[in-house]
Amino acid sequence: MAITCMLINAQGCSTLVAERGETHSESVSPDFTVEINATLDQKGVAKPYFHNGAVSGYDFKSSFIIPAVKGQSFGFSYNASAGIDVIETQGSNKQVKAKVQKSMPVTVVVTHPQMVSTDGQVMTESSWKDMLYMGRPNYVVWNFETDAELVSGKWTVAVFDGDRELISQNFMVRKMLPKPGKISEVCAIDEGLYPPHLVKSHTLCCSEGDAKACYDFGWKGVERLGDKAGAVLYYAKACDLGDISGCRMAGKLAKDEEEKSKWYNKGCDLNDLDSCLEVDRQLP
Repeated sequence: MAITCMLINAQGCSTLVAERGETHSESVSPDFTVEINATLDQKGVAKPYFHNGAVSGYDFKSSFIIPAVKGQSFGFSYNASAGIDVIETQGSNKQVKAKVQKSMPVTVVVTHPQMVSTDGQVMTESSWKDMLYMGRPNYVVWNFETDAELVSGKWTVAVFDGDRELISQNFMVRKMLPKPGKISEVCAIDEGLYPPHLVKSHTLCCSEGDAKACYDFGWKGVERLGDKAGAVLYYAKACDLGDISGCRMAGKLAKDEEEKSKWYNKGCDLNDLDSCLEVDRQLP
């Protein structure tokens, strides 16, 4: 499993581990404890920037959907500071000087949909050790490097100090399907190239004669991909099944006047005023 990280001038991530890191707490004195505060800076699709040939940080582009594509990275940057919690002792006027560390070990935990590792292990959580630096940007980045990592669903990336979560962010990841080719025959697609909701429309259209489903597939699954000739096939099928919108769109996208006239006349026969106007007819 390939994971990249993380912090400027810090060591790279190690291989996946099954458990989180050891609990880390920092005491200043019996009367004082240090509280680590982490705040989000940026999140989204990550693009590294370089200094003297080495990665020195990341820029992030906000995105509602993170595309699961090999070579793509995503994550967030955050800043951390240390605050001192004072436990007052009655009658005590002593002064305490606290020295706060500039860095500390943390564990990054990524919760994700099921993926299968190279040794066949099913995993829903991945983690690695890292370092947090005070007062400067920290970067937490996942890079897709293998096919096994390309899984759709909710991903949560979190940074822990022992058992205490310092910061976390949720991401919606979607595996990107190859773009389907041009359609030359109705009801003869490769369903593996379409998302489930479009496969459902296609099945309803071709197996159950659902006119609206034919129209929806032609519009959302074919025309939107730039295949107008393929879309006409499904609009025409919708029209044959009695959908006036299918007739109208088949007529609009048809390449020759004979085909245009055919579908507009059929739409007019179904009492569609717009289709009738296209062929200079009155409603039946």
